[in-house]
Amino acid sequence: MIGLLGWIATAISIIGIILNAKKNIWCWPVWLVSNVLWITYFIILTNPQSITLWVVFALFNVYGWIQWSKDKKKIPQKSREANWVIHQTFGPHKNRRKRR
Repeated sequence: MIGLLGWIATAISIIGIILNAKKNIWCWPVWLVSNVLWITYFIILTNPQSITLWVVFALFNVYGWIQWSKDKKKIPQKSREANWVIHQTFGPHKNRRKRR
């Protein structure tokens, strides 16, 4: 049971990362669900350090969601740079220059 919970939390976290890379505001509620799952996971394992960490992640998740909701077009510079790297690495290959 605990192993399954960890795998579900991992899968939902990865979905949140993908949504964030695509600049989709749905990344925030997805991450909030994953945070709750991770908190539950570490409560079962009785790991107070990880519980504290994931509670902090959840609080910043809510803060980030509120900020994105206020201005969807405003994306921090570092986020734009990270998304550019992700797009260049995993994005459509048809737009890349051909090497000679």
